[in-house]
Amino acid sequence: MSSSNIRKREPSNAPVEKTAKQQKIEVQRKKHEEKMVEYERIDALYNVKDEEMISALNYTIITEGEGRAVSESDQVRLHHTARTDNSGVLDDQVIKFQVGVGKVHTELQLSTIGMKKHGKRVVAVNSAFTLPQKTIFEIELLAIL
Repeated sequence: MSSSNIRKREPSNAPVEKTAKQQKIEVQRKKHEEKMVEYERIDALYNVKDEEMISALNYTIITEGEGRAVSESDQVRLHHTARTDNSGVLDDQVIKFQVGVGKVHTELQLSTIGMKKHGKRVVAVNSAFTLPQKTIFEIELLAIL
C-alpha cells in the first residue's frame, strides 16, 4: 500500500454539542468568574483590608455555641438570612464554603471566624464595603467540616 492511497482525516469544523449539564456548569462558572472580578474591583476601589473589614463589622452573639472556634481556612456549613435595613429578605439558605477562599461575601466569611458549632450571630454590615446597602445577616453555624 503506497502512501498516496492513505487519506488523512480532515478536522471537522462542526461545533461539538455540549450536554445540558455541561452548559449549566459553564454558565455557573462564568457567573462565578464575573462575581469574583466584581469583588476584586470593589476591594481595589475601596482599598479594603481584612483588618479594616473586621473593625467595620458589628455583630451580636445570640448563642455562643460549643466546641472549637472557626478559623481561617476551615470549611463550614451555615444557615444565613440576609436582610436589608428596611427588612427586605435578600437571601435565606444553607451554604457551605471554605473561610478565606472568597466564594461568598467577605463580610459573611469574616463574621464566621470565632464562631462555634450551633452558635448564632446577628451581623450588621455597613454599605461602605462590598454590599450595595446596609445588610443584616442572621447566621447559625451548623458544622465545621
